[in-house]
Amino acid sequence: MKEQPKQAKPALPVPNYVWRIYKSVQKEDVEWVRHYYPHAITESDNRTLLLQYNLAVTGQNSSNERIKRAELKLKVDKEQNRRHIKVYEIDQRNNEIWR
Repeated sequence: MKEQPKQAKPALPVPNYVWRIYKSVQKEDVEWVRHYYPHAITESDNRTLLLQYNLAVTGQNSSNERIKRAELKLKVDKEQNRRHIKVYEIDQRNNEIWR
């Protein structure tokens, strides 16, 4: 893993699960590990949450990068009723395509 770039702005506290990710990839062929918070969260009328991430916010040329692995962590309420959570990727070029 390459050396982490210097950060110019104050940082949010790094959650423990992120440190575990950094430690787990130290032995792998990984150049960068990045942690993103959603820049927008919207709720549609059918109780669907849409989380939007700006992957170009680092100033890197993200069009030349490939994401090999992504981990999404969700904290849900511990209610008694059962819930189903579905995760989709929305193509930025055509937002009608969900994968």
